[in-house]
Amino acid sequence: MKKTVLALVLWAAAFTGRSQNLSGALLSGSLKYSTQTIKPGNSFSDDTELSSFSISPSIGFFISNSIAFGGALSYSNGDTRQSIPGYGSTVLNSEMLAIGPFLRYYKLLGTRAAFFGQATGAYVTGSQGSEDNEVSVSGAAFGVAPGFVFFPTTKIGLELVLGGLTYQSLEYEQTDIGFSQTENNLDFNLGLNNLTLGITFYLGRAAKE
Repeated sequence: MKKTVLALVLWAAAFTGRSQNLSGALLSGSLKYSTQTIKPGNSFSDDTELSSFSISPSIGFFISNSIAFGGALSYSNGDTRQSIPGYGSTVLNSEMLAIGPFLRYYKLLGTRAAFFGQATGAYVTGSQGSEDNEVSVSGAAFGVAPGFVFFPTTKIGLELVLGGLTYQSLEYEQTDIGFSQTENNLDFNLGLNNLTLGITFYLGRAAKE
């Protein structure tokens, strides 16, 4: 029993006896590509083919030991292709670009972990629809999300981020027919199905006594 208590005390001392030095830059990003074929349950249409591509790099700099400020960019492109016998094929495309700043506040937990809160803002622009019936999209998006990071090494952080709170205000326009519509969406994405795992490189990070 005494050996167990002593081991726990030594483990706690090793975990909390040193502080983190969060400095320099943090670099992260994601790259996704997917394809899907949906087979209809009738003979009136052919298969529907879906494809999508997205890339989201970000870079930030620590302005203190617990605050990081930076910028992020996100680009996505998706196609939906469907053929109807006797009527030809239809291709719908969605192309979106978002760019803006982010701010993170870290609550340090020894040398191996930290909680953080992240606030983001972005200008959004893009288009949706077919080649002869295209709708332009523009607006702004904001978000606040909690996260947790674990450091298996000095420079690498494994991050869990919950969806959090997001707000979007987007305007859809089609000038040739005088169409204009604004949509405002507020979402609370706090379920575990909105939990994402990512890897961030913490350049310049080092532990110190």
